[in-house]
Amino acid sequence: MPPLMISWCRSLRVPDWSMRLRRWTMALLNLIRLKLMQAVGVVVVGIALLGLLILIFQTPSQLLRASSSDSLHKAVGDPPPMAATLPPDLASDLFVDVDDGSAGNMLSYRNSSSFLTSIFLGKSRAVCVGSNETLGEVEDLLCLPKPSYDPRLKNPCWWENITQTSNAKVPAPPASVSSLSCLPYFHILCCSKSGTTDMYRRISMHPDLVPNFGSFGKERLWWSWYKYGYIGRRTKSTPKPFDSYIRGFRVLALYLEKAQAEKRQKELKRLITLDGSPLDMWDLRGWTQLPQNRNLRQPAVLTPHLMRHLYRDPKFLILARDPVERLYTAYLFHGMGNSAQEFHEDVEEGIAMFSDCLASAQDRIECFVNASVLESMPVDLHFSCYAVYFEEWLKVFPKKHFLFLRTEDYSNDMRNSLYKIFDFLEMSRPSSQDMKKMLSAPISYHTQRKDVAGPMLNETRAMLREWFKPWNQELAHLMKNKAYLWKDADIDT
Repeated sequence: MPPLMISWCRSLRVPDWSMRLRRWTMALLNLIRLKLMQAVGVVVVGIALLGLLILIFQTPSQLLRASSSDSLHKAVGDPPPMAATLPPDLASDLFVDVDDGSAGNMLSYRNSSSFLTSIFLGKSRAVCVGSNETLGEVEDLLCLPKPSYDPRLKNPCWWENITQTSNAKVPAPPASVSSLSCLPYFHILCCSKSGTTDMYRRISMHPDLVPNFGSFGKERLWWSWYKYGYIGRRTKSTPKPFDSYIRGFRVLALYLEKAQAEKRQKELKRLITLDGSPLDMWDLRGWTQLPQNRNLRQPAVLTPHLMRHLYRDPKFLILARDPVERLYTAYLFHGMGNSAQEFHEDVEEGIAMFSDCLASAQDRIECFVNASVLESMPVDLHFSCYAVYFEEWLKVFPKKHFLFLRTEDYSNDMRNSLYKIFDFLEMSRPSSQDMKKMLSAPISYHTQRKDVAGPMLNETRAMLREWFKPWNQELAHLMKNKAYLWKDADIDT
């Protein structure tokens, strides 16, 4: 190309449209990026506000329950009583909320399709919800109908397959002699190492009392242990159903079936049986396995509620010993230690552990029914705080269902104590000959390990007197009887 042409081409200024397009594109992208960042910011702020609203409107009882659960977990070093979360499909079930009238204790019951039956717990209502194996729950006794008790029998028994005419007022026994089922007429609930076995063996000499298939002819241990799969303090096994409990009273059922067949009407109105399992009063650690207590920090349903649902008119014998002496005897009897010095050291440790639990708990009942706490205690301090457990039972059954006796009074005046027992059970007073046998029988148990270990150290006794003082005061107020202060038991018994 000629030089003149080259010079002319260089002098031309062609518009840079590509650069302009690029600038416009970058501006548009920056605008889009800015809008996206603003949108993300709005979403984040929205989520934060939603979380804040949930926190604000969460019930105070839920907040207290969560915070207290964490603190108790840290205090005892074991898992809290209930799992903190449930599977989504279970958590979404319908709840029925019933306020029981106490602060921070809203009872929640799920699955409205399972309202087969209900009982009232003060102002609260516990209902049949059905067991859930995924949660490790046991048989839901509230789903069982109350038995149709035969009014001709003094003991609460019923015929499984009722055969009667439409005009019959009383269920007639079926042809099969194996169809009568029974529950105990009364329970010996308290207290271990207080003389309950001795008392049972004396009253069992009454001709109207029939033993059961349990230990010593008296202890079924179902309500506290076998129902939940416990076999002892820590051992776990397969939970046993209610049918297994009923079968334990077949001795009485056979007697009554024979009396019915032979038309011996007097025996039908006299023969009774019992369940003499002292643990049923206080070993309530299986409560977390009851479906009515799902995801609760404190139990809404305990053994007395279940009994009230199924029983007719139960009676309960309570034989309570000075808590200090009971504790030392039980400690040695169960092999928790072998000397007074070991007992002293374990008492110190136990008081510290339980005091920490009480300080961290939302309600004291949490410590008294917490399996991880009770199984780790070096001494059974909790059980000797009788008032806590008595109060739980008295919330369900009026006092007329109970006969309270002190071991010391029973030992000092056995004759009149036995008369009180028979009167309470509405049994005939024994003949002079039977009473003589009852009174002359040797003491059932003597803790030989206590003879080897020697008396409790004075400093241990003083420490325990101080520890049990407020609990005894509460018990004396509950019983309206200052004898339960045990001021007359300051010497080794």
